Amino acid sequence: MAVKVVRRCWCWLAGLYVLVILGGCGRQVGSEAAGEHTVAPASAGSATSEQDGATAPSPPKAVDSRSGLAEGTSVAPQEVAGLVAQDDQVVAQANEDLDGDGAVDAVLIVRHQSTESGANPCELLVLQRQAGRLAVSARSGHVVECLYNTVARNAASLQDNLKVARGEIIYSNQREKGTSIYRFDYDQAKQAWFLSEAINSYPQYNEAADKVDLVREAVSYPKDVGWTTLDLFDPDALEEAFAKNRKIME
Repeated sequence: MAVKVVRRCWCWLAGLYVLVILGGCGRQVGSEAAGEHTVAPASAGSATSEQDGATAPSPPKAVDSRSGLAEGTSVAPQEVAGLVAQDDQVVAQANEDLDGDGAVDAVLIVRHQSTESGANPCELLVLQRQAGRLAVSARSGHVVECLYNTVARNAASLQDNLKVARGEIIYSNQREKGTSIYRFDYDQAKQAWFLSEAINSYPQYNEAADKVDLVREAVSYPKDVGWTTLDLFDPDALEEAFAKNRKIME
């Protein structure tokens, strides 16, 4: 008798389990038939809907009340537009807190459409915040070579040539043969950008050895050159220092 009772209990439990499973499957199939399906939550930063493949608009970003910038992003386009001529072409822009004051500044490379005859059309501009507003703190028409450098003069973008970090601006002039790299650092005490390092590299034919050598010339402040601000920078003034530091690379 006890064995029969136990068997009946096991049979009853097994039947109940089957009903539960079938009920769940019925609900799932019914939902899919009605067009309902469960979509896994999109990962952070994804704006694509899995249902129709459309791209959802990004949510508006919070604005830093001190500077008017979207938090963690870049300089507002209208701020830059007010500091360059209408027909100027911005071929590179890097945004960074250049002087460590917590506000986002910018470095631009601008190609002027209207220039004097024989003038370099490209100019590097440093934009830093003064009383919460961007202003040109330093500029140079000698850093970016565009006058005789057809590569830079015709390039749609020079973004890859510009590297910016806090207290540091590096620009690399890439020519058909050779490069010139200029690095400028920020002096907090003087609140000025100055040349800290310059490097030239180019191929040169060695007639005696009947081969082409790779020449490298590197100078730095204060070892090889004097204090030179970005505004007064002139690569021609480095020729003597370059000549003293010329090396043939093996």
